[in-house]
Amino acid sequence: MRKRLSREQPLCGTTLFKGLQGRGPKLGSLTTPCFAPYLFKPKFISLYGCGAIALSVLTGVSPLKIVNPNRKKEHWTDRFMLDFLRKRDFLTVKISPIDLLGPELENHVTEEHVVLLSHWVKKDIATWAILYRMMYFHNFEMYDLNALEFINRPVLTAYAVFHPRWIPLEK
Repeated sequence: MRKRLSREQPLCGTTLFKGLQGRGPKLGSLTTPCFAPYLFKPKFISLYGCGAIALSVLTGVSPLKIVNPNRKKEHWTDRFMLDFLRKRDFLTVKISPIDLLGPELENHVTEEHVVLLSHWVKKDIATWAILYRMMYFHNFEMYDLNALEFINRPVLTAYAVFHPRWIPLEK
């Protein structure tokens, strides 16, 4: 059982986001020190879909305005999720096991990375969620992350996500 957390806990820190090696964009010294999730309190949460809610938590766009182009199925495709974020100036990098196996510690995902992931919840059902600082964001709720979560509910895909507004202003 996940423990629900307060929505008022600050989520700012100071860790560098060194980036993954190999093909694709290099993230260099981008940071994710101040992730600011948008947590709405909708009345009819089941109407939106987990993909729309995950995008809403990241971007602040109302889930009512996020339309799944895949109308025949409830699943929100990776392509749609990533295109939606990129159109709003988010940088996304796919996290694959092969990228994480290198000896360089700067290639490892840390608690300071914002991670968008799709994982199984039942045999034929997957969901989208966000991880940051050992917190699990799902359907506008925050939970402590259980160490066994992704053994019992395996990850399908995961992406490191970054947006320039997550860099705090200097004093």
